[in-house]
Amino acid sequence: ATLLSGLDAPTTTAGKSDPVPVLLRIKELAVLPNKVRGDLKGCFVLAEGKGNLATERVEVRLVTLSCVSKKGQSVIDQTVKGYIVDEDGKAGLRGIVSAKMGSMLARSALAGFLGGMGEAVQTSSMDFQTTALGTQTQLWSDTDTQNIVKGGIGGGISKSADQLEKFYLQLAEQTLPIIQVGATKIVTVVISEGINLEVKDAAIIN
Repeated sequence: ATLLSGLDAPTTTAGKSDPVPVLLRIKELAVLPNKVRGDLKGCFVLAEGKGNLATERVEVRLVTLSCVSKKGQSVIDQTVKGYIVDEDGKAGLRGIVSAKMGSMLARSALAGFLGGMGEAVQTSSMDFQTTALGTQTQLWSDTDTQNIVKGGIGGGISKSADQLEKFYLQLAEQTLPIIQVGATKIVTVVISEGINLEVKDAAIIN
């Protein structure tokens, strides 16, 4: 069969719950047991794929098989169970792992560093006092304007950097590794559970 549509399969747990659709077209006669051949040439197979980072392959499961007779008078459209075998004879599609979250993680680390520096500046302008009950309170170490401004700037940098760090982490989660597989790839469709193909009459539109 020929892979008509490529896919970028996510490897995250969230992505695996929403697999990527794949469309294939059968090119040759189906090989059945005892050297029997079945004519499914030209039929379309709809499948779903999800990435597996450990094997660097996309695991593909069949969903439906769709066929139309040459005269358009009958159709087959039903659910099938099976999987895809790549050219190397292994289950799943071999692809290219693409990870683009490095820059996002670097920016998140930089934001965290700035947040730490801001917090250090703010803390340096404060004193901590412990009451008889063990409660700690923060007081300005010096009430002059310069010290208060320094503490305010440090606190502002710390809070802004914290929000920026969270933002870049969220972006990094959305750009976690994917496995890319291009179209026109030649693969083998394996139907793992026997089925009786139901041929239905097609409505002819003049």
